[in-house]
Amino acid sequence: MPTTYAHWRFGNTCIPTLDQDLQTMIRSNREVFDYGVHGPDIFFYYHCLKANKINEYGNQLHDASYKSLLEQFAQNYSPVMDKTAYLSYVLGFTCHFVLDSYCHGYIERKDETSTASHGKIESQFDRYLLVKDGYDPIKTSVTTSLKPSKSVANTIAECFPNIGQKVIYQTIKDQRMYLNLLKDSSDIKRFVLGHAMDLVGVSSFKDLFLTKSEDPVCKDSNLRLDKYFEMASKHYPVLAQNVVNYLVHGEPLMDYFKHTFGPKADYQTIPVYSYQEEQGYSVNELQK
Repeated sequence: MPTTYAHWRFGNTCIPTLDQDLQTMIRSNREVFDYGVHGPDIFFYYHCLKANKINEYGNQLHDASYKSLLEQFAQNYSPVMDKTAYLSYVLGFTCHFVLDSYCHGYIERKDETSTASHGKIESQFDRYLLVKDGYDPIKTSVTTSLKPSKSVANTIAECFPNIGQKVIYQTIKDQRMYLNLLKDSSDIKRFVLGHAMDLVGVSSFKDLFLTKSEDPVCKDSNLRLDKYFEMASKHYPVLAQNVVNYLVHGEPLMDYFKHTFGPKADYQTIPVYSYQEEQGYSVNELQK
């Protein structure tokens, strides 16, 4: 999964591509949309230092087809009182699916063919986008759009009634807390946190720290993921409109939703190039 800033940025990029009525709806429900863009990832933060059934549920959602999840959202749609908030959350969630499905195959191949871990590739892409947008990747907070509230938790719980509002509220509070914990410009704090991660057996979490300088091993992947980001943003409005028409009018879902959030079946055919080769590589087609 591209990580926190990339997903927020993708959602923010996609809003203007929608019909005006949908743009207005989302802007009136921006707080729930901004949680939707993080998709199933929110469940990874629930008491994240030890495995639990909520974390595992997040993994299950990532491995399921998005069509099956949309069918669940459709079943829960009718009794919802605030349908605009519900739809806004689902459209944010769809942002997460589209970006993940475009990027995950390449990330998996890059992970398999280089020394960069999955988490390192994602965090370096976040860093790349922050710098591209003119922000200091060390000092800039990536949680300003995350405003946990019981109202937001209630909307999310309407999509996931099997989890419930109380647990979801704790989940989104944990998300903000842990992301803020990882974001700090102090070398001392980073050292202490890194040592603590080693002690509790989550050393891989250290790859989520944003670095002061670009990691050379990810220079090529930053360029490729940026290309997928742009192509995914072109695909999103068509897919999003289909989601709305499906939930509201029962229109059949497009074939693309058969995919999961993870790599597609043919991901091993995706080329991984050096930085120099990547500069001349183009991504010109929507994924199928």
